[in-house]
Amino acid sequence: MDAAKAVACFFKAGELGEKNALFNLGVCYSQGIGVEEDLVKAFENFKKSADLKDMKAELQVGICYMVGKGTEVDEEQAVAYFRRAAEQGDATAQYNMGVCNGKGRGVKKSLEEAARWYRKAAEQGDSMAQFRLALCLATGKGVAKDFPEAIRWYEKAAEQEHGGALFNLGVCYAQGDGVEQDHTKAVSYYRKAADLGVVHAQHNLGLCLLTGQGAEPSPEEALLWYLKAAKQGDAKAQFAAGVCYESGQGVDKDVDMAMSLYEQAVKAGNAKAMRLRIQKRE
Repeated sequence: MDAAKAVACFFKAGELGEKNALFNLGVCYSQGIGVEEDLVKAFENFKKSADLKDMKAELQVGICYMVGKGTEVDEEQAVAYFRRAAEQGDATAQYNMGVCNGKGRGVKKSLEEAARWYRKAAEQGDSMAQFRLALCLATGKGVAKDFPEAIRWYEKAAEQEHGGALFNLGVCYAQGDGVEQDHTKAVSYYRKAADLGVVHAQHNLGLCLLTGQGAEPSPEEALLWYLKAAKQGDAKAQFAAGVCYESGQGVDKDVDMAMSLYEQAVKAGNAKAMRLRIQKRE
């Protein structure tokens, strides 16, 4: 069945109050599938479906209200629909309730409520909620501080290749927070996060490779990771790469390249680069 015929079927079923059909019409209008894209009509159909207690539609209506997609922004209404979907067990809605409670968007700020909703979503396997719950446990925000449990949730999120969780596990192993200190494991987690593009992991991996902490020293590879992070605007990496070029670590000396990287770091607010520029001008 082609898209236009599918839309026609959804129309007929929607007129009879079939909530799945109304939800599907919302999807079609939101993405321009079989009909011209129309965010207002998408919202209208999502809302009709949500008012029939379709969990997926409740989530979508909440998103529409939160970002003003097809309707005016109304954070309180967004939270109301997120709550309805969350109470039906939708993990994404539960995660959104955590975010809203944690930031006080559409509801009074409550770190305790945020952690409670994150836990519900985390227990359903939502990696973002697992990561947020781990942060709460590591910092004691909304829950009692518990590093070992934080590690457990970081690991669950990391199993789903959540970059932030992989990086934070690297930091935990590097510092011995909630686990026995193990620089080799730290490097392993940094590398996995760096491969996913996590900029701080790229910088930390570069530092470990340069100093040989947890890995065989490799100034050449260290510089490669510094440069990857530098391209993403990381000021520490820009400065570190500049040092490599100025001192000839992992690359032939290139003072012009070093100065260029230092200048990038200065513009990004790196204090070491600022002090270095002042020293060179004196």
